[in-house]
Amino acid sequence: MKTIFKTAQSLSVVLLAVACSITEIDTQMTDEQAIAAIRLECSAEAQYTVPAERAQVITFHVSSTTPWTITGQEGLEDWLTLSPESSSVSSLNEDIRVSVKMNEGFQDRVANLTVSGANTQITHVVNITQLRKGRFALMPVSSDISASGSPVTFTVTTNLDWTASANADWIVFDKSSGKGNDGVAQTVSLSAPQNPDLSRDAKVTVKAGEFSQSFTVKQEGGVALDFVLDGEPVVDRKGEKPLMIGVNAVPWDVQCDNPYFAVEKISDTQIKVVAPWNNKFAPNKANITIKPTDASMSQYSRTLEIEQGINFRLSGNCEVQEDGSVKLLSNKDTKVTSLDNYRYASVVLTMGDKNFEDHGQLWCTTKAADCNIYNQITLGGNIRLRTDGSLPVSGESTYKNSTYSITKAELNAMTEYRFDVLPDNVNEQYHILDFYYNGTKKATLNYLSVFKESAEAEGPYYFGFNSEGYTEDGSWYVVKTCDITPIAED
Repeated sequence: MKTIFKTAQSLSVVLLAVACSITEIDTQMTDEQAIAAIRLECSAEAQYTVPAERAQVITFHVSSTTPWTITGQEGLEDWLTLSPESSSVSSLNEDIRVSVKMNEGFQDRVANLTVSGANTQITHVVNITQLRKGRFALMPVSSDISASGSPVTFTVTTNLDWTASANADWIVFDKSSGKGNDGVAQTVSLSAPQNPDLSRDAKVTVKAGEFSQSFTVKQEGGVALDFVLDGEPVVDRKGEKPLMIGVNAVPWDVQCDNPYFAVEKISDTQIKVVAPWNNKFAPNKANITIKPTDASMSQYSRTLEIEQGINFRLSGNCEVQEDGSVKLLSNKDTKVTSLDNYRYASVVLTMGDKNFEDHGQLWCTTKAADCNIYNQITLGGNIRLRTDGSLPVSGESTYKNSTYSITKAELNAMTEYRFDVLPDNVNEQYHILDFYYNGTKKATLNYLSVFKESAEAEGPYYFGFNSEGYTEDGSWYVVKTCDITPIAED
């Protein structure tokens, strides 16, 4: 065997100089024994798979009692770099960082790194495979599976290996996986056993790499009993338009589990749903169920959930309760604001539990054009109806108020709060503000109206906490409902 060092003693001196962990060196070792004592260890996995969509850093350790080097990255610097690549002396523990850039290409790329040391045949091979950038397109089924089970098809176009699955065991695939074939559409057939019952739905999901897309496939049934919808089953929040629901079914009847909604069968193929203006602060929901009128088919039914949205936007410390009421906790800008704008209107709050402290407040406010209209209940300060703003009339003040008194006990005993902004049909350039406490008028104010100056002037109404000097004193109150009724101008 060809010797590398002239004597075993000289090799021992080299090993000692590079801080070998061997504490005692036998200077009488043979060349073969000295080489056998060399240690080269690597913590890297044999195989790493890196996705294309993001850059990644792979780290591992090299421990060695001899100089070492890593090869295999040559020519790959445009997407893979490592540091350090070698050590001219032994290293008991060296951290290696392999940086892999994002793959913008449509082919996999591979690096085989080899860690080798001087004077030893020990090597460690690390394979790094970065997946190709994926292309994926799915064309869902365009028709339903017939009741007899006749197949329908969808297509997958991808350069990645793919799989297909369904959340129903009655869906049958002619193939549920395939190899990527970039630019070539692969057709998959779906079928099902004969279905003598109601129509049924299943969700089919196709995955390829990090891509995932789902679609719904329906099989017709031997018994027709289906809702036919044009859009979502949502009832108009303002109660102005009915929800029309189509039905494709054997002779049927309809039921609804929430009497708030007026549900009417208006023909053999249509249901009409009507609801009033939603005066609560959570959506109203109901289940509509259709059933065959034939007693022999009583086991069949279909149910559809409908929902009516709210008419308000909540901000600050608002807590919606289970019954749809809202609890407002004292904090500036804790407000409930109407989604729609109004000119003249009556605002009625049905009050629930409450705890107004010495600086409790409740404001009902609207802003239209340049005019602010307030009903300010602020205990410890002025309690008033108030109007201010910029009005284009010479000699008129831009601020006016009408004060009144109310105690904390009265405020905590309030069951209904009403604030009206009315047209003054006698003095046509004026409007009237009225405040009602538990159904009794408490105060009124007549003031030059910005509404008369601008046909477009209108704004949202809100109630809540508004005055910074009276906030966060522990006050809170619950509003069960809020009704806003527009008032027509003569």
